Amino acid sequence: MAGVQVVSVEQALGVVGVGLAQLRTHAGSVLADGRSYLVGSLAAGFGNRGSDIDIHLFRSTGGYAPPYLMFVGDVPVDLEHFPDQAVGDLLAQVTDLPVAATPFGPVALTNPLSETDERRLIRWLTALPLDPESGPVLPPQASADGFAVLLRAVVDRLVTMVALAELAEEVAAEGAPYLWARAGRLVLEVTCTGRGSAVTGEKWLPARLDACGVPVDTARRMLSVTSGEEFAAATGSLGLPAIRGVELTTVRPDPAAREVSVGRQRFLLTRHERVYPEWVAAAGATAAVRDDIGAAPLLSGLRTGQIVLDVSTDALRDALCR
Repeated sequence: MAGVQVVSVEQALGVVGVGLAQLRTHAGSVLADGRSYLVGSLAAGFGNRGSDIDIHLFRSTGGYAPPYLMFVGDVPVDLEHFPDQAVGDLLAQVTDLPVAATPFGPVALTNPLSETDERRLIRWLTALPLDPESGPVLPPQASADGFAVLLRAVVDRLVTMVALAELAEEVAAEGAPYLWARAGRLVLEVTCTGRGSAVTGEKWLPARLDACGVPVDTARRMLSVTSGEEFAAATGSLGLPAIRGVELTTVRPDPAAREVSVGRQRFLLTRHERVYPEWVAAAGATAAVRDDIGAAPLLSGLRTGQIVLDVSTDALRDALCR
């Protein structure tokens, strides 16, 4: 699995002009309370002079603790405490999942992680121990499982973005070119993740593309797509299968929305605290719902938080594993 070159803690901290001994001196007894790891962009090899130092500390006693902020000179240090059990809890979610081989790389056939756990997994896969005797946060054999889950998460975002772009293009919505451009960017995110590069934050994509050996002209072409035709041509030039989001997704009522009564009238209150006297309550395959109610009402329901898109694992497996 190709990816960025792993750096040492000293090399990583040197990017922001801090030495490990200097960090230990400023942190004092805080770092003596458990196993400490450098995480984030510096640990992944993408940091720059303006990066923060992110430290995760694991301890056998005590639970989670709010992030602790300190400074080494003018460099911010964000330190967060976790119980040792947090590692086991995360591993339980990502191991022994069914995985399919796809043109993007091994993809888990389920996506069990919340956004919070996904960010933790990314950080812990690339974490560097401040003390070499601490060993890695996650056992080496968990790396492949973790990346399969991360790849599924990014593929899900790609598929749902393509579905939105397809619907927007069908109704000639002004936002369609933007959605296709976002889909093109997600293809590159998927490519990097499939090659073993994971870091939180979209700003690191250019560095990831360079580290993963993605040609500049390929990246430029994917980032410049503004239509379904351009998107299909660009992905096809990468040897990737056609991605038809409407065919790979389902819709259902947004679980965060609820019906409320005002007098004798019923309304839908969405997660955005918007109230609608009429709303889309469709559920089922996205293509079937579109054919039933039309692309415009479907897109409106998705845009306003009345319904949500889900990726169909069965449809995804059929499309990517042919």
